[in-house]
Amino acid sequence: SGRAGALATPAFFAAAGHDQIPEAGPLSVSVPGAVAGWVDAHGRYGSMDFDDLLATGIDYARNGFAVSTRLAKDFEEQGANLNQAGLDLYLPNAAAPPIGSLLRNPALADSLEIVATQGKEGFYQGSIAARLSAFITEQGGYLRPEDFANHTSTWVTPLRGDYLNHEFVVMPPNTQGVTQLALFEMAKSHDLQQQGQNSADYLHTLIELKKLAFADRDRWVADPELAAVPVPQMLDPVYLQQRALSVDMSL
Repeated sequence: SGRAGALATPAFFAAAGHDQIPEAGPLSVSVPGAVAGWVDAHGRYGSMDFDDLLATGIDYARNGFAVSTRLAKDFEEQGANLNQAGLDLYLPNAAAPPIGSLLRNPALADSLEIVATQGKEGFYQGSIAARLSAFITEQGGYLRPEDFANHTSTWVTPLRGDYLNHEFVVMPPNTQGVTQLALFEMAKSHDLQQQGQNSADYLHTLIELKKLAFADRDRWVADPELAAVPVPQMLDPVYLQQRALSVDMSL
């Protein structure tokens, strides 16, 4: 995930008529962090030429790849909020491209080529950042060129948990990886195998445990640079056992 823009204050959202961050639209997005993550991870751990790593993706974007059944369904179900450029690409003639047809995205290929040759500076300090910030500003959003230019990656220590003799490694807040580990730990308090996969009790238990994990996520997970996130307490086995045993199996 990327960082919020400098203008993303409660006052900014209130002036736009919102008492919370919208789930979609120009006010819901942050600076894209993935590109910096690619480049920085490659710089520390990579062994191949960076441009070679992007070559296949560039080729697929420019020359096309086959539209799968799932992809076509996603376009149909999630395309309602696309702008005209998005509609022209993903829902031409008001319908998803035919299954098996080639989907081409030359603009994406051009952007990836810039990243391949210029690194993250080409994305965050060049024409791509200028176009993205100009579009977001035009749409009423808060990202500006300096937000892109000031973006940096953060190296973090992952969280670890175990379930059924497997170790799971997840990202710490501000991501919701802590939620996954909490769900695993709570599941230890229920005999899921005895319940039987996909039985009523099995599904009821997992759904209720997930609700509990999500409730803690929504209450506590935030940007640790701006808020105290009690990760040790959220993953405390005693606490999570108490939470798990609160599931009412009679409902």
